[in-house]
Amino acid sequence: MLAQPVVFDNDIKGGLTYAFAPDGSATFSMRSMPARRKGAWRAGDEGLCVRVDSDPWECGPLYRLGNDRFYHHQPAYGNDYNTLILRK
Repeated sequence: MLAQPVVFDNDIKGGLTYAFAPDGSATFSMRSMPARRKGAWRAGDEGLCVRVDSDPWECGPLYRLGNDRFYHHQPAYGNDYNTLILRK
């Protein structure tokens, strides 16, 4: 799925948008304001790992909930933050 550019919105109104590029780069932005940060992603034994700027990597399994809905398990965050909707 991440072999092509992919964009997810989390399930929070005005929340985050995650744009993943095939080269491992990523852009994270707030839908309610123009703030945008660069980062990276990788997939491995730890699941899907994301990194914003120079923050530590955050990893967790990625589950498909339905057609365009996924859950990226990050224990430090709530279910609505971790629920991702694939943007088409």
